[in-house]
Amino acid sequence: MVYYLGIDGGGTKTEALLSDAVGNILRIIKAAGSNPNFVGKDSALKTIIELLSSILREIDLNEISQAVLCIPGIRDYKEELFEMIDFDRKRIHVEGDDLNTFYGALCKEYGAVVLTGTGSFVLGIDKTGKKKVVGGWGPLIGDLGSGYWMGVSALKAVTKYFDGLGRKTVLADKIKKFYGIEDISLLRRVVNHSDISLLTPLILEAVSEKDKISLSIVKKAAKDLAKMAKRVILELKLDEEEYDLAIAGGISNFGKILWEPFTREIRSRYRKINITKPQFTPSVGSILIALKEDNIPWSYKILKNLKTSYERMMKDAYGNVF
Repeated sequence: MVYYLGIDGGGTKTEALLSDAVGNILRIIKAAGSNPNFVGKDSALKTIIELLSSILREIDLNEISQAVLCIPGIRDYKEELFEMIDFDRKRIHVEGDDLNTFYGALCKEYGAVVLTGTGSFVLGIDKTGKKKVVGGWGPLIGDLGSGYWMGVSALKAVTKYFDGLGRKTVLADKIKKFYGIEDISLLRRVVNHSDISLLTPLILEAVSEKDKISLSIVKKAAKDLAKMAKRVILELKLDEEEYDLAIAGGISNFGKILWEPFTREIRSRYRKINITKPQFTPSVGSILIALKEDNIPWSYKILKNLKTSYERMMKDAYGNVF
């Protein structure tokens, strides 16, 4: 038996997939965040090692034809990681999260993808192979429209309200409950770098309660993501019907509250590019890269197997399909 391993890691979660050579997903394992920029080097490496041990249980490592780990920031610690695992280095590839997100969303070599998870960026590739990336600067100086950016925006709105400098928002009570505090003044003691993007469900919940501050945060995120995408479309001349533009990542699951303002902003300038939902998750994109490393083409059969097996595995494991 020949296996392919694909891992996608971010600031809040990591997902590992094991597949066969024809795209059947055999195992799915989820774990905590593994991006060292958010969780720290030691925590990131620990998560990766434990994840590998779990998904590769009872499997001979010689049967893993290709392993692709797509985790931002982990390349800086690649040598440390390799020292911790007994695996042929020629068959393991450590990458960022750009190409696996791109391939997972589009299942083709050209187009544009907006990633909005804990961080954010837009990657575009034209038919000649020319690439353009906008964003991806990390939480301190960039990541517009990301989960981290939205979490910071929520915290800023709440502290401004507490200081009498901003409007009232239901986020105040939700954030107090999240951190287990009775007073907003205690936020400075409890806010943690790795927790901030976990506030996004509270923002979505507040939007459903018609909280104007939360709605403005989501709309600003959508507009900023669209601006980044528009820059990529402009530079690569992607406004043609054969090019797809997809939004991927956890924040893309906000639904029409994000999708509609994003689409309006794109359509205000570009009419032809096909705005679509992603075909697969970035973790499936990692499997596609692993197959690509063995020169296995992404046939209709393989893509169909990936779709049906991934959905079945997710339903069996979690009771629903993401």
